[in-house]
Amino acid sequence: MQESDTRGRAIYSEYIKEQLDAQEARKISLEQRGLAVITTSGVLVTLLFGLTALSVRRASTFVIPDAAAALLIAALIFFVLAAVLAIVTNLPKRYEGVTVDALREAVKERWEDSEAVASEMVALTRLKMLASAKRNNDLKGRALVIAMACEILAVALVGAAVGCVLWD
Repeated sequence: MQESDTRGRAIYSEYIKEQLDAQEARKISLEQRGLAVITTSGVLVTLLFGLTALSVRRASTFVIPDAAAALLIAALIFFVLAAVLAIVTNLPKRYEGVTVDALREAVKERWEDSEAVASEMVALTRLKMLASAKRNNDLKGRALVIAMACEILAVALVGAAVGCVLWD
């Protein structure tokens, strides 16, 4: 077999590996952004509780209007929902991979395979891993988008509540 006959295998193999590496990078990115949503939601909820604590002191002359209180309660719900969804982005998922036993078996049973057969087996295994990674990362991505939307809505609700307090 000439070198030009095996060149296609090398190109396909490298391309599949690049796609698998891209999914690993995507996974890490989604998880980091999920942690950022958890952090910002936590900080903003803490600030909400501080504001609430200041407004309910007995000696306080400041009273939150009912409309603002309702908006703050809704914001709290969306902040908590954002944090929960962001946590989902960091839940351990089952990503398919090659087991040591499978590799051991391949060495025992397939060591003498031709380059073409070995390339095909590796490519098929990588494609299985890629499909698993894409499926799990898509779920994490959807959870992250919804978490960020909840956080945006919560911030808007806090802004509306502040507007009610200032307008009152």
